Amino acid sequence: MKRPIVTAVVGYIIGIIIGLYFKISIALFYVIIFSIFFTIKFLYKRLKKKKFSFYSISRYLRYIKLFINKKVIIFIVVFSCISNFIIISKNNFYNQIYKTPKDVDIIAKIEELVEEKEYQAKYKIKVLKLNGEEKSINFYLISKNKNHYEYGNIVSLKGEYIKPSIQRNYEGFDYSQYLKTKNIYGTIKSDNIQILESSKSLDFNKMIYDLQENIKNKSKKFLTNETYSIFLGLILGDTSNIEEEKMENFRNSNMAHILAVSGMHVSYIVIGISIFLKKILGKRKSKIICILLLIFYCFITGCSPSIIRACIMAILVLLSGLFHRKDDIWNSIAISLFIILIYNPFLITSISLQFSYMGLIGIIVFYNSILQFLKKKSDKFIKIKQIIAISLSTQIFIIPLTIYHFNTFGIYFIVTNLLLSIILGPLIIYGFLFLSLLIINFPILNSILKFSVIPLNAGINMLEALSNISKIPFSKIYVKTPSIYEIIVFYLIVIIINLIYKSQSKKKLTNSGLRLKLTYQLIKYKIKRKSKKILVIFVIITVLFWGIIIIQPSKLCIHFVDVGQGDCTFIETPGNKTILIDGGGTEFGDFDVGKNTVLPYVLDRGYTNIDYIIISHFDTDHIGRHFNNITRTTGGASNNI
Repeated sequence: MKRPIVTAVVGYIIGIIIGLYFKISIALFYVIIFSIFFTIKFLYKRLKKKKFSFYSISRYLRYIKLFINKKVIIFIVVFSCISNFIIISKNNFYNQIYKTPKDVDIIAKIEELVEEKEYQAKYKIKVLKLNGEEKSINFYLISKNKNHYEYGNIVSLKGEYIKPSIQRNYEGFDYSQYLKTKNIYGTIKSDNIQILESSKSLDFNKMIYDLQENIKNKSKKFLTNETYSIFLGLILGDTSNIEEEKMENFRNSNMAHILAVSGMHVSYIVIGISIFLKKILGKRKSKIICILLLIFYCFITGCSPSIIRACIMAILVLLSGLFHRKDDIWNSIAISLFIILIYNPFLITSISLQFSYMGLIGIIVFYNSILQFLKKKSDKFIKIKQIIAISLSTQIFIIPLTIYHFNTFGIYFIVTNLLLSIILGPLIIYGFLFLSLLIINFPILNSILKFSVIPLNAGINMLEALSNISKIPFSKIYVKTPSIYEIIVFYLIVIIINLIYKSQSKKKLTNSGLRLKLTYQLIKYKIKRKSKKILVIFVIITVLFWGIIIIQPSKLCIHFVDVGQGDCTFIETPGNKTILIDGGGTEFGDFDVGKNTVLPYVLDRGYTNIDYIIISHFDTDHIGRHFNNITRTTGGASNNI
């Protein structure tokens, strides 16, 4: 077994998925899998022929043995059973906490001020006692109390427990699942809070929290109001202060990834530190300092999945250099993912984790092939071609995830990535140096900070100006939600195309590559010989397939959409027409029901157009301020209302 840690992680992920989505013990799953395996093995023996046959099943089944043997199976079974047991146990524990009575009496530790508004504040608290029982679980605390509670305060409170809401609509947002990725068990509402004990100054977590707050306060003094929030997102991954309109511009221009600290940021930091310290301290000492700084940076950025992945992988690369060992990228990916999922297996559903790993895998799998294709005609503009290759290879792997989670597709990602490549590297290195000056906190440095902030403000303003590319027409195209099977088929197709291209273009091939090359050429030869027959069969199958779909009557489906206070009904007719009756809404708050509930629901049902919109009456709870958003983004026509 070449990479045992990779095999272990695959098994661990299988166990999590079975426990999370099927909510069953892995034992039943393996009964089915092994039954299929032994059936295939039986068929393999029965269908085995001495004579060569291109269509022989046995010819292709033997290639599975190149990847799956007894050791691999044992590893997958063992680690999947471990993770399956963990995820089922954790789910059962969550379900027990969800049965907590409405009225609660709690002793807790304040861990973080999550959000502060004019009339209320939201904290993350660690519960030490819940209704007299000792616990160690996290909740959100919402309080209208104007007192500001500091990190580390031990408080006593009486309040109301609010169980997190589950998925209310088809393919809708599951708040309880989201909170599980953050180890949060629900929300407590309370204004009756008393401080029992002040925070301890020697608490490591408090020191990190105080440092984060100090960085935020000091950067606010030196940066302009327009650039302060972007700086925190760019360097610390904190987007809580960025206005929703700005954040939307970054998303629509395919630039949101720069505000989530990830591998790109870490690589620039490592390059910057290496260049700065290499000549002063030498290679070995500069790598050791770089490792320590990455661990420190991981803590002050909040230890999100993407930054943990990037820091672990960077540290493994640096350690391999220190111990004179060859680094293996797949082992590094597996180790970092293993650590994250052991800490919290629910993070497998985290969007930032999925984008971080899939983007990296895309670069590993496709970068060389795309660059080779771009260099085929000429070696000119090699740097631009490298940037395009990175951008395309990343997007190939994350486009299905983007469409699945956000139902959008941007067409200007190559342009934005080309321009970002010019601005981003120097800006992140400079931003990290500016962050270092903020942390050092010497009064004498204030004058330096006043001057050094000028180019930083200019660079961030350039990023914000670049994000306005989202205002160009067709920067955001809405797409219906693909099924999991469609996503799997997409990945299989692009990977097979990439393998075929490699086998045909490379001069030196492995035995597997040579087999693939010869198989592809044989398929081409057979198709060429029987092209007319294959074309006739394809046309007949296509006509029959569409004929069955057209002839088969569709059902009338009436869906009642949960939009909170208000009514909304979505109808699919037998003639494949769509009708929306009302759309919900509210007079209070900023939540856009149309954009955040109705539009995703229509796209999840597989439609990008509403044929008819019917309004029963014009009360706000039937047709709120969001009506224009629905008609504009789904293509609803005013003459159908």
